[in-house]
Amino acid sequence: MKNIIITKIGGATLSFDNALRNFHTIIGKITSTNNDSKAIIIVSAIGKTTSMLNEIAQATINNHPDTYLALIETLKKSYIALFSDYPDLDIASRQLINTRFEELIQFADGIATLRELSNRSLDKILSLGEIITAELLDLFLSNTDVNHKYIPANQLIITDSNFGNAKPDFDLFASNFDKSIPNELAKHDVILTQGFIASNAEGHHTTMGYESSNYTAALFAKKVKAKQIDIWTDSKGIRNADPKVFSETCLIPDLSYKQALELAELGLNLIHKDMVTVAKENDIILYYHSASSDDDFTTINHKSNLSKPIVIIKNKVDLLEFSVYNISSLMINDIISDLEDILIDFDARLINTAVLNFRLLQKHKQQAINYLQKAIVI
Repeated sequence: MKNIIITKIGGATLSFDNALRNFHTIIGKITSTNNDSKAIIIVSAIGKTTSMLNEIAQATINNHPDTYLALIETLKKSYIALFSDYPDLDIASRQLINTRFEELIQFADGIATLRELSNRSLDKILSLGEIITAELLDLFLSNTDVNHKYIPANQLIITDSNFGNAKPDFDLFASNFDKSIPNELAKHDVILTQGFIASNAEGHHTTMGYESSNYTAALFAKKVKAKQIDIWTDSKGIRNADPKVFSETCLIPDLSYKQALELAELGLNLIHKDMVTVAKENDIILYYHSASSDDDFTTINHKSNLSKPIVIIKNKVDLLEFSVYNISSLMINDIISDLEDILIDFDARLINTAVLNFRLLQKHKQQAINYLQKAIVI
C-alpha cells in the first residue's frame, strides 16, 4: 500500500463563512504535495456547531420548545447557506440538511416531553455535528475531481459506554479498519471520516471527549504506522497566547511531547492529551498547520527549544483562571507584585518547567490581559 497521510481539519478552520472554500484549499494542498500518497482526512463539526447543539440539548430539558426550535432553525440556515455559491448542489444539500434536522427536532421533542437528558441522549445530539458535516463535505467532494470515499467513524471506532468521554477499543478499531479501509484505499485516493464520534457495542452514538477529533487522528496514524499527523487549524500554528484574546502573539515553532502533555493538562485546547500520548508512544510527529499561512506551523516531537512563556486562560462563571507556562522566577515575582490588588489567589510550580497559576474576577480580565501582553506575550 502507498504511504498514507493522516490529516485532521478542525471545526474552526471550517467556519460557516468559508467552510467549503477552506476545505477545498486544504484538500488541494494535500493532494498536490503528496501525489504518490493516499490520505485519510478526519473532520470536526463546522464552526461552533457542537456548542450550539449542546445549547439546544440544554433547552430541551427545560421544555422550552420556542428556544430550542429557534436555535435549531438558526443552525439549519447556517448549513443551507454553505452551498449558496454552489447552485448545482443546492437541492441535494437541502434534502440532506432537512432530513438530519427533522431527526433532530423529533429527538429534541422527545427529550422535552420526558424532561430527561441522559448522557447517551446528549451524545446522540452532539454527534449530529460531525455526521452532517462529513455528509455535506462528501457531497461537495462528489462535485470535484477528488477521488474519495466517505466512511462514517462510528462504523470503525467502537468504544465503551462511558457517554461523553468514551474510550475506544483499539483492537476492534483495527479489525474494522482492516475489513474496509485497505479495499477502499485501493480504489480511492482519499478517505473522509469524522473525529470525536464513535459508537458502543450496541450501536449507540458515543463521543470521546472535548477536542477528541485529534485523538481520532492519532488512532488512524497508529494503525497505519504513519510518521506524522497534519492538523489544520484557524490559528497560525500554536501561539504563546490566544490570538483571539491578545492583540499580538508569537509562534511556538516546536514543543516536546512532555511539554505538550503538560500544556494539555493546563487546558491548552489545541492539544489533546490522548493524542500526544499515542504520538509519543509511536514516534509520530504532530504538525499544526494554518489554513491561511504556509509559513507558520508548529511541530510536536521529542525535541524542543521553547523560549517563550505560554499563557492559557480558562473561563469560569465569575472567574478567570490563568496559567503561565515556562515562566522565570523573576517574572513570577513581578506578576504577583504588579497584579496583587486583583488576584484572588495564586500558586507557583518551580520544578521542571515553571508554571504560575492565578485567578481573578471576570471584571479584571482586560487589566490582566493588557499587563500580560506587555510583560510576557511579546
